[in-house]
Amino acid sequence: GFGDDSLAVNDQNNPYGNAALSRIYTATSGSVARFAAHPAFPGNPAFSIPVVVGFSGVENLDLTTGGQQDVVSVVSKTSGQTHVRTGNGDDTIIVAQTAGNLETVDGLEVDGQAGLDTIRLFDHNKTSADPDAVGQYDVESDSVSRYVSSLGSVSNGEPEGVGVEFSQVENLELTTTDMVDVIRVHATTTGLTTIHGGAG
Repeated sequence: GFGDDSLAVNDQNNPYGNAALSRIYTATSGSVARFAAHPAFPGNPAFSIPVVVGFSGVENLDLTTGGQQDVVSVVSKTSGQTHVRTGNGDDTIIVAQTAGNLETVDGLEVDGQAGLDTIRLFDHNKTSADPDAVGQYDVESDSVSRYVSSLGSVSNGEPEGVGVEFSQVENLELTTTDMVDVIRVHATTTGLTTIHGGAG
């Protein structure tokens, strides 16, 4: 609708009726989904049913997942703010794996909260029509940002960048473009920081 609309999806009391699938979340610009156990066949993963919260015209999303080892795939984000909080457990947050472009999740904020959490950022499909384009990355202990510059031309002003911020996340994995990349690591997370530099 009109105005700046916000939606909070709080699943911190997830009963994990299906141990294998109930911990898998998918968040997009228009929905949040996970699986639940079928009431007639609660012990059979083959009969799991999707639980989906769909929305449109919502600018801001606040998602809180359950307290076990969740796997949260952020496919895309809303046009405003998107916050993901993963509660207890050793969680994995997978960001832009399908698109392979951080532009689809620019401004995403992740709070790993308790546990030993891992965030995986994918930017491998970012391309440019400029043959001299360079992916410029800045890696901090709580964020990753990227902009594209050119070795063959003079830029007019500051290039527009994209980024993802995170807190209470112990491990970072970043996959960069297949272009020429310059990766500046200013600080690392408290656990492992792994960078896959692509084919460039």
